Amino acid sequence: MKSKAKQEVDFYKTVISARWRNERFIMTQAIMLYGMFDINKSDFTFEDEKVKNYSRKMFTVRCRGKLLFRRFPADLYGLCFKYESPIFNNVTE
Repeated sequence: MKSKAKQEVDFYKTVISARWRNERFIMTQAIMLYGMFDINKSDFTFEDEKVKNYSRKMFTVRCRGKLLFRRFPADLYGLCFKYESPIFNNVTE
């Protein structure tokens, strides 16, 4: 019987793809919540920001200066993420 088990498996692309799908959904919902229209690529900013009550900078996405979401790792392995967004009503300013 031939084994289909692999000696090495890399789930990096799968994790990144799932994270990006979730983040696009969060961005879309936040943009709809703000009622923004005619958005261009140049309206978005992606940067690490220092946030009150957090010891490290958080990856932050804004559109026209309004917060869409913040992401930070929830584990040491980079497989679990937590989000702050107006759609979740959990934003720290």
